[in-house]
This record gives sequence, structure tokens and C-alpha cells, in this order.
Amino acid sequence: MGKISKGVEEATLIAALVFAVVWLASKLVQGVCWLVYKLVRKGVPLVWRGLCWLNRHPRISGVLLVVVGLVLVGHLTGAWDVLAVVGLVLVGLVDVVGLLLWWRAPVFFEFYVWRHVRAWWLRWTFYARHWERWTRGCGLVIVDEIAQEVTLPTVAKVATGPAWDEVRVLMAAGQKTEDFQERSRELAHARRSARCVVRELEPGMVSLDFQRKDMLADLVLPPALDVEAEGDGVDLRSVWVGRDEYGRDLRMPLFGTHTLTAAETGAGKNSFTWAPYWVLAPAIRDGLVRSSGIDPKGIELAYGRGLFTRYATTPEQAVRVLEELVAEMLRREALIAGRARRITVSREVPLEILEFDEIAALTKYLTDKPLRTKIENLTGLLLTQGRALGIVVRGYVQEPTKETVVWRELFPFRLALALPTESYVDMVLGEGAYQRGARCDRIPEDMPGVGYVTAERRRIPVRARIAWTDDPGIRALEAYVNQPARGADRVGSGRVVEFARRMDREGGEAA
Repeated sequence: MGKISKGVEEATLIAALVFAVVWLASKLVQGVCWLVYKLVRKGVPLVWRGLCWLNRHPRISGVLLVVVGLVLVGHLTGAWDVLAVVGLVLVGLVDVVGLLLWWRAPVFFEFYVWRHVRAWWLRWTFYARHWERWTRGCGLVIVDEIAQEVTLPTVAKVATGPAWDEVRVLMAAGQKTEDFQERSRELAHARRSARCVVRELEPGMVSLDFQRKDMLADLVLPPALDVEAEGDGVDLRSVWVGRDEYGRDLRMPLFGTHTLTAAETGAGKNSFTWAPYWVLAPAIRDGLVRSSGIDPKGIELAYGRGLFTRYATTPEQAVRVLEELVAEMLRREALIAGRARRITVSREVPLEILEFDEIAALTKYLTDKPLRTKIENLTGLLLTQGRALGIVVRGYVQEPTKETVVWRELFPFRLALALPTESYVDMVLGEGAYQRGARCDRIPEDMPGVGYVTAERRRIPVRARIAWTDDPGIRALEAYVNQPARGADRVGSGRVVEFARRMDREGGEAA
């Protein structure tokens, strides 16, 4: 019996050991399989994301490929000393070429070399390091309370220029462009930047433009008058008037649009009056453009009196100028009815520009109600029907309320210079313009001519500075437009001034 019990015990022990070994082996296999599954599930997407990241950043992947290739060549050949010398020579050659380009061709060097280096450096050493802190501090994160997860918008690309950083951001699910526009001031302060402009590039992506340098700090001077220029060469749909905050030329259409300018006293409102005439001067001289002026104060437009075919200072004279323009508009309307949708500017049918200064003096503050009503009605006719007929109105006002400018919504192109309140900004540039970055109440007094521009069907205000024209410049414009005309259909010299003198003698519109 003893031998039997001992054999049973040994068999039981062996069975237990076998079972333990099999159980441990199965758990080990299960663990290895689970680890492989996790590595495949997590690793393959991670590798794929890494490859996609390298594909999106060709400069980094190119450098890595070169480094890996040199290491492989050195490992296979053992010529590490030769590779070191070649590397030093290449680095030195790149440095020398870069210094020569920076010295002899700075524009080329900035555009093709330095801005890309600067963008790469800023992205990975500055924006990547601070981005999470900025978005959390500015409230630009999506919090999932159920999953207890926080999703941040991500930086997709950084581009730089001489004065701006353009940070392209992929928004998180649940975010919209307006969220970033409402936080533009907070983002600018977080970046230690004077301005942050938010632009929607495509669905799900916005651009945060951070200003590093103010391109509008200095006066913008007008171009020189070209005596040899012909009026036929003037593009009336794209007239240069100044420079925007990105350093680009600011152009505005004259043919086919009306313009409203609002500014408080001393903001440089009349800079915008004279700026287009440096480009228009050949067309005025050659009879392709005619300009009329309504100047209730008799001061601002009087400096350039010789530029205007019609000129008014009193309400009665203003009515006569408006009546003439309405009559001309109706004549043109009958001329093209059933033949064309808009006129073609020529010497027989020139572009008519009405400079209407200090609108409030002839609307809100004019006590003669019948006369005020007539001025409002005639101006309304020009604004509603004149665009396609080559008659455009450029209005100027300090108080842009509906009581002052009853036809405010009829001006497609608008410029707001320094204004005292946020509500005035929205009245001129459209609802929400102040929140979208048009901080007209923050324009310094020592920067006249700086303002914000919006055009038809464009929501984002653009900061710009209008070219400054001094009194001698206005006199030069007067002398230029009264020179003999050039081009195929020549007209007599001194057309504007002679017409004005004739109207003075006849007691007409010219004052």
C-alpha cells in the first residue's frame, strides 16, 4: 500500500507540474499575441503617421535622408575622415553662398532662402513650444467631459514674410472661424504681437497672421507724374491709392463702384480724396475722366479747384451739380438701353466722379428741409443707378449714422480711418468688423491716413495707409491735368479750368 500511495503522489505532482507549465506557456503565448496585436494596432498607424509627417515636411526628410546616406556610406567604406572633410567643405560653401546672396541680392535671399529657414525655425522652436499654452489660455480647446479628453487645434504650417508670420491652423471638431476671430486680441497679446488677423482658408483651416513689424509706420508717398503717359493706359478698375499692412499695393476700383470714407477730424480723410488722382491724372487730361466736387466748407477741395469740372460750396450749387449728373446719367441710360449692360468709357462718355465732402452738412445739419430732401433723393439716384453708367460717388463723413448718410448701404467700397467708437466702425465696415480686427479707435494720432478697408463681398477688413498728398502736390496735379491732351482723340488744353471759368461767368455750378 505504501508503494501505491507513493506512486499516486508522484503522478499527481508530475501532473500538477505539467499543468502549471502548460498554463504558464499558454499565458505567455497569450501575452505575446496581445503584445504583437497592440504593436501592430498602434505601431502601424504610428509608422504611417510618421511617413506622412515626413512627406509633409520635405526639407526635414531630405536632410534625414542625406544624413542616413552619409552614415551608411561611412559604415560601408570606413572613410569617415573623407566624409568629415566633404561635410565641412559643403557647410562652408553653403555659408559663403548665403552670405554673398544676403549681401548682393537681399531680396532674392529673403524670398528664396531666409524666409523658409525662418519659418522652419519659428515653427519648431517657438510656435510648437508655446501653442498648447496659448490655446488653453485663450479658451480655444474642445473639452469632452464624458470621455474626459481635451482636443487642441493643431499647427499645420508656418510661413513668414518681412513683417508677418502666417500660422495655418487645423481647427478641432466643434470649432469655427468666428471662435478664433473673437480671440484675436488674446492671441496677439499671447504672441506679444501688435496684431493678429484671422482668415478662413478652407473648411476646417484658418490662418492666424501675427504682425512682427508695422509696414505702415512711415508715410506712403504718391507715384511721380508721367508726362508721357496716355489716359488710355489707366486701368479704372484698379487704381493705386496706397499700401496695405502686408506691404502690397492697395488698389481700388473706380469704375463700377461707390466709395464711403469715414474719419474723425485730423485722421487724414482727405488723403483718400487726392490719392487716386496721381494715377487718374493722364485720363483726366485726355478727357476720359471728369471730376466734380461738392465742398460745403469750401476749404478741402478748394486746394485742387482746377481738377474739377463742376464745383459747389452752397446747397443750391450742390443741387445744380447733382441735377447735371442725374441728367447725364439718364442720357447714358437711354443711350445703352437694350444694347449693353454698362457703358464703355471714352472721350464722348467719360467716367464721372463726384467728390462729396462733409455729407452731414447737406443732410443732417441742413435746416432747409425741401433742399435737404432734394439732395438726398438726387444722390440716391446716382448711387442706385450710376455705377453701370460710369457715374460714381465718393462720399466723406465724420459721423456715419443713418441720420447723416441715409444711403450708407449703397457704398460697396468703404474706408474707415480713426473713429471714436466701436459702433461707428461697424456702421462703416459692416456688422462685426470691429471684432474681425478693424480697431479704428486704436489708430494713433500721429499716423494720419491709416485705416481699414472693406470691398464688396469681402468680410475681412484690411489695414492700410493712404498715400499722402501735400499742397504742392495738389498744385502739380492741377497743372498736369490742364496740359494739352495726348492720344488719338486729342482735345484742347486747359479743359477743366476753362470750363470752370465759363461756368463762373454764366453763374452756373462752379463757385
